[in-house]
Amino acid sequence: MQLSRILALALASLTVVACGDDDPSGPQGDIATVRIVNAASGTAGVDVTASGSTSLLADNLNFRGSSAACQAVPANEEQTITFLQGTTELAEVDFTFEEGARYTMVLSTNGDDQVINILEDEETVT
Repeated sequence: MQLSRILALALASLTVVACGDDDPSGPQGDIATVRIVNAASGTAGVDVTASGSTSLLADNLNFRGSSAACQAVPANEEQTITFLQGTTELAEVDFTFEEGARYTMVLSTNGDDQVINILEDEETVT
């Protein structure tokens, strides 16, 4: 029940934090853009790394926090995404981002475990 509430909260927040709402053409080149949300209760100071990126995708994210801006990640090759609290690995997932796509990654809790959900942002044309 708690997981469904957290995921509902995270999904509801997508309308507010979706990447690049002002750029309908999407990112250029062999990249995708990613926004990161920490919806895992009991976590603070979370850092996020990707195997294909030389810098942190997000740093020092507290519970209910999100990255200030969308981050560029390499596309069309598998990335290992890792959420860390200090030196402790909270969760890890392998994922291949599609070129030009926008994503939101959500760290949430499922019982005592943390899980990563990666959602592709959808744009609505008005």
